[in-house]
Amino acid sequence: MPLYQFHSGAHEPRRDSTAIDLPDVDAAGREAIRRLAELLASDPSALWREDIASVVVANESGLTLFSVDASVSRAPALAGLRGPQAQ
Repeated sequence: MPLYQFHSGAHEPRRDSTAIDLPDVDAAGREAIRRLAELLASDPSALWREDIASVVVANESGLTLFSVDASVSRAPALAGLRGPQAQ
């Protein structure tokens, strides 16, 4: 089975050299989505602060294959607003 690495975080995802065996790239995609969901659940306000959260998937050589991202796109109406009034 191929080995995949999962790097997660905001603008510069933290590199994780631990690789896991998964049957194929589809399984790696599902694992990346699961990890992104865990990342968002562990600190929901982080996405609002950072505007982006990502899980980058690489092969065993470290070559990036794809990323799964969640982002915040603020409309001009929210310019300068943060916190409760921006909800």
